[in-house]
Amino acid sequence: MPDMKPMPGRGHRAVAVAALVAVFALGFAAPSTAATPVVDATVPAGGSIQAAINAAPEGARIGVSAGTYRIDSALSPKRGQKLLALGGAGTAVIKGSKVVTGWVKDGSNARWYKNGLLPAAYSDPGQCEVNSGTAANPCQKREQVYRNGVAMNRAMQLSDLRSNGFFQDYQNNRTWLGSDPANTTMEIARTPHAVNSSAYGVTLSGLTFTNFATPSQKGAVMAGGADWVIEGCVFTRNHAIGLQLARAARAQVRNNTMIENGQLGMGHYSSNNTIVENNEIARNNTAGYWGADWESGGFKSTYSNGVMFRGNNVHDNRGTGVWFDINNINASILGNSINNNYADGIRYEISYKALISDNKLAGNGYGLATGGGRGSDYSLYAVAAINVNSSPDVEIRQNVVGKNQNGITAQMRNRGTGTYGAWDLHNLSVHNNDVTLATGARTGEGVQGLGTLSPISPTTYYTAKNNRFDFNTYRMDATGAKRFSWNKSYMTFPSLQAAGQERNGRVVPAT
Repeated sequence: MPDMKPMPGRGHRAVAVAALVAVFALGFAAPSTAATPVVDATVPAGGSIQAAINAAPEGARIGVSAGTYRIDSALSPKRGQKLLALGGAGTAVIKGSKVVTGWVKDGSNARWYKNGLLPAAYSDPGQCEVNSGTAANPCQKREQVYRNGVAMNRAMQLSDLRSNGFFQDYQNNRTWLGSDPANTTMEIARTPHAVNSSAYGVTLSGLTFTNFATPSQKGAVMAGGADWVIEGCVFTRNHAIGLQLARAARAQVRNNTMIENGQLGMGHYSSNNTIVENNEIARNNTAGYWGADWESGGFKSTYSNGVMFRGNNVHDNRGTGVWFDINNINASILGNSINNNYADGIRYEISYKALISDNKLAGNGYGLATGGGRGSDYSLYAVAAINVNSSPDVEIRQNVVGKNQNGITAQMRNRGTGTYGAWDLHNLSVHNNDVTLATGARTGEGVQGLGTLSPISPTTYYTAKNNRFDFNTYRMDATGAKRFSWNKSYMTFPSLQAAGQERNGRVVPAT
């Protein structure tokens, strides 16, 4: 896989009370409610949250009344301030979109337009699933249009505009619609961020952040200070990332919902000793970022030490479910439910020491294996329930791995050296896992084991690097199938044992 170079800061609630009905109609789980918090200042419905922040001292508890708050620039809380939803989670909705009226009919054509809604033309670093032809790079444009709260389909040229679509001409600052906007509420995302602060000790609780025109690799909320607490919030329908930690040591991110954001539910950059727990991270990468190998999907961490990722429900993301990539160390990925993600369930890549334990994974990797998109592949080098890539000192234990495109796999590529030494696959320990290998008929599909790529010497990694599989239970569709990868070949379980692996492992029929 290509080496991903991150940029600093990096890969539903609907709206007010009246709009909550639409949320439940879409099938979103209601966030838990809590007692009304004690506050030092209150933002009235429709008031200015930033004005309340400015007027309150450091450490103040600021209650945000139920309602919708459209903001033109990012909120910047002070040191220790707490922004708390007064009406319970999901009732205070902060939006980055503006309502647009005054659309003009284009003669006899079945289309309408409005001038003056767009920023100047810009470039964006996003890598999109579609990167060639007339429909190339839709993920790089971030001013999404919504019709009655529902995102419309982006066309990349005017001739491709359809009835439920929109096209944006940045050179001439004109937005086109393919259907009559009469008697509807039309909105366009314009504000890049909801919150952007490097203050110490900020708390965000129970707030919803939606419809922000976030640039690729950036979040609607940019948390940049130490000891933040982000709990019970909703991040949804933002162009790129819902929540982004960037140099946010010791942050606690818990009980949040991160659904249907354009790139990632959550990004995590250079933030040590954080806890990310009990969050739902689902159905992200709606903007069409490259699902195989760019930072799209559920959660991604880079350049971080001591991340605890536990008890989260990560599912149905169009990309990798949980991805640790580039110079992570001492990561713990514990007790998560990780299901039905397009690519890997868990990918641990060019990083260092980690524990991956007690997770349940099923249905991961089938999108990449069968979707036909950019970089599609079904082999262990591309996709698995748990995929370790060129990383030392990783322990994988006590996971329940159901039917995934592949099981628990490891690979060694020539990736160079990072902060803590060479990115080298050694001291891998895969033990006491329950793994189902009962998927796919193609050679090299539905497998478990280790692979190496040239110019890496394979013998070293199979014999002298202390990489080992043992005490695992395999549930197989055909107990004699060649579903194990070792010594640069696919083999049966007895052959794997003869090669020195799984001396205490066992194979049972899949049920």
